Amino acid sequence: MILFQLFSDPVYVLIWVVGVLYAMTVHEFGHALVAKLLGDTTPEQQGRLTLNPLAHIDSMGLLMMMLVGFGWGRPVIFDARQLKYPRLGPALVGLAGPLANLLSILVFGALTSFLVGGGAYAPDNLMIQFFVFLILLNTTLLAFNLLPIPPLDGHHLLFALLPDRYWKVKMALATQGPMLLLGLVLLDMVTGGSIFSPLLRWFQHLVFSLF
Repeated sequence: MILFQLFSDPVYVLIWVVGVLYAMTVHEFGHALVAKLLGDTTPEQQGRLTLNPLAHIDSMGLLMMMLVGFGWGRPVIFDARQLKYPRLGPALVGLAGPLANLLSILVFGALTSFLVGGGAYAPDNLMIQFFVFLILLNTTLLAFNLLPIPPLDGHHLLFALLPDRYWKVKMALATQGPMLLLGLVLLDMVTGGSIFSPLLRWFQHLVFSLF
């Protein structure tokens, strides 16, 4: 548990907290920015079109991240009726969060490769370790949020692809998805990460193979 390491390794905790604040902030900002670009001003009116972490962090979600390693930020609320593309728009807004994490991965990955590969810094340098940690965090958010289970971002893409005749499936997922996700998370914790860990490890291996 991250919280219990505060006194034994405060530098690690500081890196962890700053990394989580960054990854969650760019993720939620991505949602708000694309919603604005597609014509919906709801996130902007709610103060979410900003890179200020205080606008995006959920205190309980952050605490849960520190206690059990699973948490959440404040979801960005948008009005699909105001989007330029009513059917595809929600999917674009939903994918904007993972895309922001992907851009962060590419930036910090390239920067790390340049600094370490060029001999400017050793791999065990604290700044390099922070960059690697940012890559891991953003990879985790990217992979996890692509799952097509409400309220995760991937469900917007699933709903856009499903024909209208599957409205009962959409309704069932919209209402039962959060409980399904919670059940999977609890089962993953009980089984020692047997559900989500393989997916996350595959994504992490893929990302680090690029650099």
